[in-house]
Amino acid sequence: VGTALFFLQTFRTNSAYSRWWDGRCLWDTLFMSSMSVARVIQAGGIQSQRLSRRALRWTWSFLVTLQAALRYEADISDLKPLLAPSEYTDLVSLPRNQRACWHH
Repeated sequence: VGTALFFLQTFRTNSAYSRWWDGRCLWDTLFMSSMSVARVIQAGGIQSQRLSRRALRWTWSFLVTLQAALRYEADISDLKPLLAPSEYTDLVSLPRNQRACWHH
């Protein structure tokens, strides 16, 4: 019985680590893609400087809100200095699982 429990526990640990690693790889891909978007914006992909700054803020905001949603956290106060007061208020008023999809 002890040997069977050992193998079962080992399988469960390996399975959990595999799921965690897959999620980590997907997060890295999403983060790097967002940074690529930011580089294109900064390199002049958007001609309007005002629109360019706003696109950069929202690219970063997407990552922060998605990270909070995936961790089941409600706190997104890191975004307060990044967004306009009305945008931040609108975003905080949404349910946690809808924040990453919100647009203003």
